[in-house]
Amino acid sequence: MDDNSNKKINNITNNSITSNINNSINNDNKKIDEVDEEKAVEGGFLAGLSRNATRILGSFSKSSLQRLSKPLAGTISGMAEESAGYPLDLIKTRIQLSKGGFGNNTSIIKIFKDVIKAEGTIGLFKGLSSPLISSALVTAVQFGLFEDTLKYLRKHQHFKNHETLSLLLSGSIAGFAQSFITCPVDLIKIQMQIQGLSPVSHGLSEGETQINNKNNNNNNNNNNNNNNNNNNNNNNNNNNNNNNNNNNNNNNNNNKIRQKGNLYFTKLIYKERGILGFYQGLSPTLFRDVPGLAIFFTTYETLKKQFGQPALSTQTPTAFIKSFIPIVLSGGSAGVLYHGLTHPFDIAKTLIQSDRSGIKYRGTFDCLKQVYQSQGPKSLFKGFSAVALKSFQSNAVGFLVYEMVINL
Repeated sequence: MDDNSNKKINNITNNSITSNINNSINNDNKKIDEVDEEKAVEGGFLAGLSRNATRILGSFSKSSLQRLSKPLAGTISGMAEESAGYPLDLIKTRIQLSKGGFGNNTSIIKIFKDVIKAEGTIGLFKGLSSPLISSALVTAVQFGLFEDTLKYLRKHQHFKNHETLSLLLSGSIAGFAQSFITCPVDLIKIQMQIQGLSPVSHGLSEGETQINNKNNNNNNNNNNNNNNNNNNNNNNNNNNNNNNNNNNNNNNNNNKIRQKGNLYFTKLIYKERGILGFYQGLSPTLFRDVPGLAIFFTTYETLKKQFGQPALSTQTPTAFIKSFIPIVLSGGSAGVLYHGLTHPFDIAKTLIQSDRSGIKYRGTFDCLKQVYQSQGPKSLFKGFSAVALKSFQSNAVGFLVYEMVINL
């Protein structure tokens, strides 16, 4: 083969190799371009999402966030308020259900000791779970509706120059709405609080009467068997054993009753009376809460104004104390005045809601009449010392927490 032929072969080979290399480079460049395009598309998509999210978040104006802050503050403060005042609320219920007039031997300290002795410290918080959970909704409605109504009335031409009237009306509307939430919650709470008490002061439902009758029959049979077995021993041992058996049976019965919770009473009320059964005591609840919250909010706002509308400050300890004291005094005083002026209706509510038979009272004023005739006029304010302590303490805590959350 001559030199020319070799040169041609070499040229063809070189051209083929060069062409393959160029094609490979071009393919790699295309892949790189495709990846770059995908990244560009992905980047554009993410950028679009980011822009849309920014627009959505931006649509929540500052005023909208402020609007949500007050119901949220009310929710948190309500749970704090309920927890702080609940032991005194339980003691108040026990005093109101006790026989005897104002100033009888059912003092706060005596009932406190009795509850601790019989039920332990946990007994002071019996029935708390239901009102604690519901307080989140109650206070959100209470504070939110009050603030919105007051804001509307202040803009209305007929109420612009009548601040006190606006406060009273806003509080009344909040109290009316709140009553439909607090009534069923209080009913279940009171049913739990009176567990283990003698049924003298409150009627038993048909279902509970049957349960108690069965328990009593079983206990009587057990006692008879124990007595027969113990007759073989000497008389002294028999008497001691009988007394111990009776005490043990009574303690077991009380323990069984105390173990019943919110769900038990919810099912029992619904089974016997349906949905409307949860609104036993609605009338005295309305008589208490409608004028009560009108007085409550008006007193709080008026006292705050007298103190110079202090805003809670946490910059220094001195500033905190100066702003803390007016809020505590305003909130506590408003709570005491609210419950003091409406206390007879609170007694009627407690008695009506503790009447498990549902037939003892024909209504709010019939209940108050029976209390007045049987125990005297002072009995209409029975348990007020516990109510006053509970109201000042819980409302002072509630308003303090409310102002703290608002000013975060």
